[in-house]
Amino acid sequence: MNENGNVESPATGLLPVESALDKGGGPQLPRKFTDLRTVEGKWLAGVLDDITRDLGGPAELTAGQKLLLDALKSKLIVLRVIADFVDTKKSILDRRKGRLLPVLRDSFLQYQESARKDIEALYGVYKSKTRKAPDLKEYLRGKANG
Repeated sequence: MNENGNVESPATGLLPVESALDKGGGPQLPRKFTDLRTVEGKWLAGVLDDITRDLGGPAELTAGQKLLLDALKSKLIVLRVIADFVDTKKSILDRRKGRLLPVLRDSFLQYQESARKDIEALYGVYKSKTRKAPDLKEYLRGKANG
């Protein structure tokens, strides 16, 4: 526990994301995403559970993967909030300027790209590697065998 009475992680000394944000560390996370009774909470928990299961389950996660999942959680919330906001608009274009709404043009694409990079890092998915061409002996051996 720190001097403010908040419980810190024993491993890192950091406050949980929700606690840090609630205590003035930044904007509050919408409670609907942390409440498992809501559609949003169930959606977020489902996505994170699926990724955790893909990676071998909670016991198999490395500390780095746990950090990436936590960062991804925050980004997914922001992306969903932006998507919900855009759903309230009649158009995704600012008709006066003929451009995408600023939230789509600025924030959404940045968060989406950042979330994509986190997912790539979690799954070990990187840009396709160029295939090594066989050397001449391997090529000729392959031709001779069939």
